[in-house]
Amino acid sequence: MATEQRYKIVHTDRTDDSSVNLVEIFDFDTEEGIEASMDSFQFRVMVGVKPTRTIEVNDEIDIYIGEGSSDPSTLIINGIVTELFYDMDVAGIVLTVRGVNRVERLLFSPRPALYDKDFSYTDANDVARTGWDAIITHLIDKANEFKPENDATLITYDTTSVPQLGDLENDYHSDWRSIYEHIETLTTADWTPNGQTYMIELDNTNKLHLRSKDSPDYSDVVGTIDLDGADVISAKITYGLFDVINAVLLNCGKDANGNSILVTKWDVTSMGEYGAKFKYIKEEEIADTYYGRDRGAGKDIETQRNEIRNLGITRVNEILSLLGQPRYKIDATFLGTTKYVRGKVYKVQSSEIAVLGTTEPLKRLRIKNILHRFSARNGWMTSITLEEDEQTIKAYGG
Repeated sequence: MATEQRYKIVHTDRTDDSSVNLVEIFDFDTEEGIEASMDSFQFRVMVGVKPTRTIEVNDEIDIYIGEGSSDPSTLIINGIVTELFYDMDVAGIVLTVRGVNRVERLLFSPRPALYDKDFSYTDANDVARTGWDAIITHLIDKANEFKPENDATLITYDTTSVPQLGDLENDYHSDWRSIYEHIETLTTADWTPNGQTYMIELDNTNKLHLRSKDSPDYSDVVGTIDLDGADVISAKITYGLFDVINAVLLNCGKDANGNSILVTKWDVTSMGEYGAKFKYIKEEEIADTYYGRDRGAGKDIETQRNEIRNLGITRVNEILSLLGQPRYKIDATFLGTTKYVRGKVYKVQSSEIAVLGTTEPLKRLRIKNILHRFSARNGWMTSITLEEDEQTIKAYGG
């Protein structure tokens, strides 16, 4: 039996902070349906000549879901209205409301970024920071700069939610981009001092969290998805190119004389089949670790460079083996559910799909996106997208 459709759409007026459940005062267009993911939302309502509630751009929308007879209390998106469309016909006025996740909207302010790798800053909590986390907290504070004290859109953080990782390997210089885009770049493995990739999340109190994909919460398998299950409506398995890398220029750092050591390598077979997918990668810690362990003691500079270069070649081979070939991607739609979590790793199995199977080793994939849809025709459906990424391939194999 289909899961009972239950949802709540709470509108908060930015002018007076009053909140109301729109489901209780408007008729929703359930033919076109309601869509909500962690990134965006859209719905349509019938409004009268003198509506009882006015929705404006920058107002807050929270969409909650509940399964069965439970109250709709699972927050799907804490968003901000970005677009309003009014359609008028003989049946009345239909208002389409669209919006995005607040974290992206609240960090929308564009600015250039020119930071030294050891940039120092005392953040809004009076914590002295240097390097990576100093840059990120400085960017967040810039987004907050023109907002009044205790404003509902102020973004907060602490040393747990934005960890102190230390100096960058290189200066961070970037042209005009949104603060969110700067933070997206800085949270990739190419820029984090510990080489980990972080996900950006904003909780319902406006506190920003950076969560590492390499932490146990986001690298350990948390469950199994059975595509033969009775709750599965459809599934599509793709084996193809997603962010493939088959040609690498690796910066291994500097030798004892301050000269850079570069390694270039490519996978001819992958390039022949899929075209050249080139990437420049900075991992200067290769040389730093080499010298830090005194591995160059008593050796001439050319020998040192060759040994560092060989370490770089080993690293490039690892990158090419992980990311130089096609990977699995699965798009599946289920009867409405809230049991899946974006960013988590799941085993996926099916007796009907040979490439998946039902015995180990099962494919391990990470949920990249979750979308909920409500309509009169189909009820509540939940669609998820899973992909193999560098972390899952490295930990569990391709």
